[in-house]
Amino acid sequence: MTVTVEQPRTRRELTAFLRFADEVNAERTASWPVLAPMQLPFVSGQGPDAHEREVRPLVAREDGRIAARVVAVDDAAYRRRWDDGVGHLSLFEALPGRVESIRTLMNEACDWLRSRGATAARAGLGAGPDLPFVVDDYESLPPLPVRHNPPGYHTLLHEAGFGVEKSCLDYVAEATPEHVARWERIVEEARARGFRLVPLGEVAPERRIEDFARTWNEAFADSWGMTPTPEEEFEQTFAFAGPRGMDDFSVVAYRDGRPMGVASCGPTLSGLARLAPGRVLAPWEGLRFFGVGVRAQMRGQGLGLALTAQSFLAQYRMGATHLGYTMVLADNWASRRTAERLGARIRATYLIYRRDFR
Repeated sequence: MTVTVEQPRTRRELTAFLRFADEVNAERTASWPVLAPMQLPFVSGQGPDAHEREVRPLVAREDGRIAARVVAVDDAAYRRRWDDGVGHLSLFEALPGRVESIRTLMNEACDWLRSRGATAARAGLGAGPDLPFVVDDYESLPPLPVRHNPPGYHTLLHEAGFGVEKSCLDYVAEATPEHVARWERIVEEARARGFRLVPLGEVAPERRIEDFARTWNEAFADSWGMTPTPEEEFEQTFAFAGPRGMDDFSVVAYRDGRPMGVASCGPTLSGLARLAPGRVLAPWEGLRFFGVGVRAQMRGQGLGLALTAQSFLAQYRMGATHLGYTMVLADNWASRRTAERLGARIRATYLIYRRDFR
């Protein structure tokens, strides 16, 4: 067997790079198909996702056939914010048991990051559309774009010199009568304290992107591993996701006319899921991706709780029976308490990996 590592460059090669994930997931009973037009700008080093990032997509081939892929990312915004020597590896996928190919691929990717000044590589958080690796629920369809990896990835990453750096949790809440009543009470209490909770689509168009982007970036300025998201990226996201529910289910909280917190609720695209014959999605599968952030001076006042409750209620009133509270760092106890107070329970656990260079 001969292993070679190549850098795809043409649109055709990059499309094949992306569609490799469909091959990896071919045997699943439920999976998200590759949406190549949405991912091509990032792997091409273009568009808002690639802002201040130099990307290097790589594929490992065994006797000419793709066995694994990854994108090495030199993220200038991350380096400026954290200055911790970490480079990023994004969009990792591999066929089962390809240990030698993955070692060769990851060595090549890490060597490139090292040449850019990095002293370590992180896989599973940051650098474009990358999220952690699931460790305990390999069958359920997660929210899009949460990673849906096979069990063997953990062994392959360890074989390539990676260790676990952090863990994350994905929560789901059921819209029971008790929970709905609780969410309504939380929202009313926030309004009584002077907060105005406005669906994203009702924010004045001239303020929408700036209010949301600045509030989101300030709320997550000190969150581990996060970097500011440019307004152009929010503009792109709103244009696609707004008509698909984001305008109705995302929320901006105002007090005295100033934005103080935001809840981001992505589109539901469960109709796109590839399902095996007879496979039916459970009501808690394929949920909307959700995130919430509050400016530092507003924390401790239940605003994150109220923003989430408002979004949950809007989704419930449109027929949702289960709501996602997506991807919380396991040591973020404040966010975990928010999820629990809303009646959410852990759906799955995810891991972030790191390889320190020697």
